[in-house]
Amino acid sequence: MTDQSHAHLNRRASDLLGVERFFELSSDLLCILDAQGNFLRLSDSWQPTLGVALGELQARPVTDWVHPDDLEATIAALAGNRRGERVSGFVNRFRTGSGGWCHLSWNSAPAETDGLIFAVARVVSDRVREREAFYHAAIEATNDGFWLADPQGRIVDANSAYARMSGYSLDELRAMGIADVEVMEDEADVAARMAAIRASGTSIFETRHRRKDGSVWDVEVTVLFSDIDGGRCFAFLRDLRRRRRAETLLKARLHLSDVGRSGDIDRLMTEVLDAAERLTGSSIGFFHFVDPGQSTLSLHAWSTNTLARMCTAEGKGAHYPVAEAGLWADCLRTGEPLVCNDYGAAPNRRGMPDGHAVVSRLLSVPIPGRQGFVAVIGVGNKTEDYVPDDIDLVRELATIAMDIVNWLRAQSDQRALSDALAATAREWSAAMDSFQGGVAILDAKRRLIRANQAFFALTASQPDDRLGKHVHCLQDVGESIADCPLCDALSKDQPWHATLEADDPANPSGRPLEVRLAPIADETGAARSLLLSLYDLSETREREIQMARTIDQLTDSNAELERFAQVAAHDLQEPARRQVLYSQLLLRLLQGQLDEEKQRYFGYIMDGALRMRDMVRELHTYADAGRLPQADEAVDLDQVLADVLSALDHDIDESGAQVSVVGLGRVAGRRPRLHLLLLNLLSNALKFHRPGTPPCITVSALDHDGWLEVAIADNGIGIPREHRANLFGLFRRVHAVGDRPGMGMGLAQCRRIVEALGGRIWIDDGCVQGTIVRFTLPRAQV
Repeated sequence: MTDQSHAHLNRRASDLLGVERFFELSSDLLCILDAQGNFLRLSDSWQPTLGVALGELQARPVTDWVHPDDLEATIAALAGNRRGERVSGFVNRFRTGSGGWCHLSWNSAPAETDGLIFAVARVVSDRVREREAFYHAAIEATNDGFWLADPQGRIVDANSAYARMSGYSLDELRAMGIADVEVMEDEADVAARMAAIRASGTSIFETRHRRKDGSVWDVEVTVLFSDIDGGRCFAFLRDLRRRRRAETLLKARLHLSDVGRSGDIDRLMTEVLDAAERLTGSSIGFFHFVDPGQSTLSLHAWSTNTLARMCTAEGKGAHYPVAEAGLWADCLRTGEPLVCNDYGAAPNRRGMPDGHAVVSRLLSVPIPGRQGFVAVIGVGNKTEDYVPDDIDLVRELATIAMDIVNWLRAQSDQRALSDALAATAREWSAAMDSFQGGVAILDAKRRLIRANQAFFALTASQPDDRLGKHVHCLQDVGESIADCPLCDALSKDQPWHATLEADDPANPSGRPLEVRLAPIADETGAARSLLLSLYDLSETREREIQMARTIDQLTDSNAELERFAQVAAHDLQEPARRQVLYSQLLLRLLQGQLDEEKQRYFGYIMDGALRMRDMVRELHTYADAGRLPQADEAVDLDQVLADVLSALDHDIDESGAQVSVVGLGRVAGRRPRLHLLLLNLLSNALKFHRPGTPPCITVSALDHDGWLEVAIADNGIGIPREHRANLFGLFRRVHAVGDRPGMGMGLAQCRRIVEALGGRIWIDDGCVQGTIVRFTLPRAQV
C-alpha cells in the first residue's frame, strides 16, 4: 500500500468515527483495520490492556501479534471480512508487552466501501474461556441442531449437528441469516418472530428449512431468549422427519407385535412388507429367508399389493441357489444394502419369470444373524429415487420383523421343550411307580421332594406325611436314631450303600433292604441333592436259596451221570470185545465153508462190533475228560504241542503237511487233557485235507486279560456254515460214516476239556477257505 493510500484511509477512518471521545471512553478494544489486516485506528484501552504502545501496535500487521497456533484461523477470519462476511465470537491469542499471551474475543464486520474492517475485541478471562469451552462441548454433544442468533435474525454460531443436517459448513452458517435457510418465512416474518420471542422469552414451533443442495426438511425449533451481549436466542433444531419416522416405527412395532402373537409368520411378513411399501412409497415388496449355509434362498412372502396388482409369477416357498438369484441378491454377495434407481440400465440384471412385475427401481437389504445373513427384505418401484433414509427405514422394519420371528420361534421351541419335559416327567413318574425298588430325591437340606410309591411302601409311610419334611432316616421320626448308619450317611455328601436286615431298628419295612445314596451334583460339581434308593432283597434272598438248592441237586445229578457214564463205558467194553473176538473165531472155523454172501454178512457183523468197541472207548474218554481234576497245574503248552506233533510224525510225513507254530507259553490245566485237546484238533486238520493238496497248518496265539486264545488254521475241505454251531456235540459228523475215519467224538471231547477249564471253543466264521478253530485257556498264575 502507498503512503498516499494509507493517509487516505486514515482520513477516512477519522471521518467515519467522527467523535474521538468514543474511542477514548470505551473500555472495549476498538480498532479499524485495512483489508490486509493493518491497524489504522486503535482506542486508548489497547495500551494498558496489552502493555504495548499504540504506535508499536500500528507499526506491524495484526498477524504479527497473533499466537502461531491461532494464525491460520485469524487469516481465515480476515478473509471472511474481505468477502463481506461478519465474524462473531472469534477468539485468538495476542502477544503482550511482557512476552505473554492474552486471549481476545473478536466481533468484526466490513464497511460497505473502502475495504475497511471495523472490529471490537474483549479480553477473555480463564473462567470465561472454561465456560465457553463447556458451552461448545455441550452443543456439540447433542444430536439436535443448535443456533446462537442475534435479535436481528443473524446466525452468530451453530453446531456440527446442524451443519450435517443442512449441508452448510460452520463458517458458512455464521455468515448467514435465519431467513437464508427458512422456507416458510421471509426476513420480515423472521424479524416479527424474533420480536415475539424476545417479548415472551421462549417459543416452540415447527417450520421447514432448505439444505444447501436445495432439498427441504421439516424442523421443530425450541428457542430461549437471553439478554446477554445485547440479546441472544439459543435455538435447538430437531429433524422432524427422524422423530416422525421413530413414531411411525414404534406404531409399526406395536402393530406387528399384535400380529406376531397370533403365531402366523406368513401374515407377519406380509404386514412388514406392506409397511415397508407404504413408508417408502414403493409398490413391490418381497422377503426371502437364507439357509444357514448361505447358499440357498427361499421365497417366503410378497406384499399384499405385489400379489394383488403387480405380480402373478409362482414361487412362494421355492428354493434356489444364491449364485443364480438376480440383481437384488447382490446385497448378500456384498453384505451391503443395494440401491438401484435405474433397474433397466443395470449391467448385471437378469431376466424376470413370466408374470413378474416390471421393475424400475429396487432396494434390497440383507438381514444379519448370529452367523452370516438370515434373510433379505426388498422393495421396488418407488416413484422417485431411493435415498439412505429408505435404507434405514427398511432395515428397521426388517429388524422388528426378525425380532418377532425369533421370539415366535423361541416361544415355539420353549413350548415344545415344555411339552417334552412334561411328557418325560409323566413317563418318568410312570416308570418310577412301576419300579419295584423305592426311589426318592432329597434336596440340599435333606427334605423329601419326590418319591415313588414303592418308597412309601417300603418305609411304611404316606406321601402327605413325608413330602417336604426333613429325612433323618427311613423311619418317620423327627431326629436321627443312635447308631443308625443311614442317619450318619445322610449327613455327608458322599456315595454310600449298605444292607439293612429285616430286624434292624432303622428298617421300618420288616424286609431286608439294600439302601444306596448317590449325590446329584450341580454345574459346579457341588452336591445339590441326594438320590436315595431302596431295594427289597426278600425275593433275591429266596432266589439265592432256591438257586443253591438247584445247584446242589445238579451237582448230585451230574455226579450220578458221571458215575453212570464211567460204569457204562467200562462195562460195555467187555461185551464189545467178546463180540469181536468170537466173530473172528467163528469166521476162522468156517474158513472155506462160506459162500460170498455169507462172508459179506460176517463182514457186517465184524464192522459193527469193531465200531461198537471204538465208540465205547471214545465214550470212556469223553466221560474221563469231564471229570474235575484234583487241581490245575502250570503246563508248558509248547512242550505238549511238541509231544503231539511227535505222535503225529507218521501222518505228517505221509500227507506232506507243513506245520508252523508260535510260542504258546504256560497255561493252567492238566497235561493229559491238554494233550488230548491238541491231538484231536491237529488230527482233524491232517485228516480233512483237500485231495491232492498237502495240508498247511498254522498254530498261533494271542493274550487277552489273563487268557490265551489259540487258533489252529488249516487249508482243508472246511466245514459248511450250517454245521458249525452243532459240531461240538456227541457223535456229530459232517461226512457220512465210512467217507472219513472217526466216531464224531473228537470235537465234543475238545469242548468238554476247554469248558472244564473255564474257556470256550468255536469255529471262526470269518474263514473263507479251510477251517480255523479257536479256543481259550487260562494263563498259569506266576
